[in-house]
Amino acid sequence: MVFTIESLQKEAMARLGEIAMARPSLPALGVPTSADIVAAKIESMLPEEGAKLIRGASAGELGSGIQMEVTVGDHKLMPCGLYAAEIELPEDFLRLVSLKMSGWEKSVSSLILPTSPEWDCQWSPEPGIAGCRQRPRGYWDGKILRAICSQENDILESLYGWRIPVADTDGNFEFPPIIYPDLIGAIESRIVSG
Repeated sequence: MVFTIESLQKEAMARLGEIAMARPSLPALGVPTSADIVAAKIESMLPEEGAKLIRGASAGELGSGIQMEVTVGDHKLMPCGLYAAEIELPEDFLRLVSLKMSGWEKSVSSLILPTSPEWDCQWSPEPGIAGCRQRPRGYWDGKILRAICSQENDILESLYGWRIPVADTDGNFEFPPIIYPDLIGAIESRIVSG
């Protein structure tokens, strides 16, 4: 869901018992108002506080995520006899919600990381262990996501997830709606602590 820095500011300030009102500035002098200063501070806190919350959220709290624009590289033959599509995720990628390749019977909602005991399963000669159409798997080393497919020509059907939340030039940002109240609370705490 799309939120705005302005609404985040109003809601955080309301929890503090303040009303964030835009006051006229001195345009000729370029003097920012107190509301401008608070909004800039909140915008600077958003990536760090938002990323913490998205990383720590349960799968159910992430909602449907946002569709990711990614680059799918070569399909490499794996020891299990199936192919793995190598997908380059954005640098600001945080969490996977859903990944589906055309040859899979179902989607994947979590990734196997190098720190996981399952990491070496991708090199297994058994498709049921490495990943197959009935039991798909995605392995992510922080740069490349390796999706064990069935055929060399399997294509990416969909990839939904979350990125580090950053406001665009209009002050809009995307964030999981279920944990948005937690974001307001985290911002409020940071404002209070200085």
